[in-house]
Amino acid sequence: MLVLLFPNFVQRSTEALVQAPWVSLGLGFSLLVGVPVAAVLLFVAGLLVGGWWLGLLALALYFLMLPIGCAIVGLFVGRLVMQRAGRPGVASGWSLLVSLALLGVVSLVPIAGGIAILAALTFGLGAGTLAPSAPRDESRADSKLSGRSDWSVHPYLDELRWITQYGLDAMIRAPVPTASPSPVP
Repeated sequence: MLVLLFPNFVQRSTEALVQAPWVSLGLGFSLLVGVPVAAVLLFVAGLLVGGWWLGLLALALYFLMLPIGCAIVGLFVGRLVMQRAGRPGVASGWSLLVSLALLGVVSLVPIAGGIAILAALTFGLGAGTLAPSAPRDESRADSKLSGRSDWSVHPYLDELRWITQYGLDAMIRAPVPTASPSPVP
C-alpha cells in the first residue's frame, strides 16, 4: 500500500538509504532509542501539566513508522536482489514481496534474525526520516552512468571497480550489462 499511495516518499527513502547509509543508520538508531524514551517522559510530564496525549501520539507515530521503515529497507533490498537476478525492471511490489520473504526466512535464524530485523528497522527509520528533506537528484545518477567502462575484462572485477569509483547509488540504477561478442571488422 505504501508503494502505491506514496511512491515519491518511497523513492526518496530508498535514495536516502543509498546516498547516506551511515546517516540513515545513525538517525535510525537515535530514533529507535530516543523516541520511546521521549514519549514516556512527555507522557509523565503531560500528566502533571496536561497534554499527556502528546506522549501517546508520539508513541503511536513511532509504532506506525516501524513497519514503514521495514518496508523501505525491504524495497531497497528487493530491488537489489532483483537487479542481481537480472530483472532490474520488476515492479516495486514484487521486489518488496521478495525482500520481505527473504527477511522472514532470515528472521527465523535465532541470533542473526534478530540482528537483521534490528538493522532493517534502524536503517528504515533513518531513511524514512531523511526522505522528506532529501532532494531528488536525477542528473547525478545519469552522469555517473555515462562513464561506465566496458565489461570485457571480467564482469565481476570491473563491476567492483565501478562500484568503488561511482558508488552503490549509480549501480542500482545502472542497466545490467550483457555479454556481447566483439564486432568482427
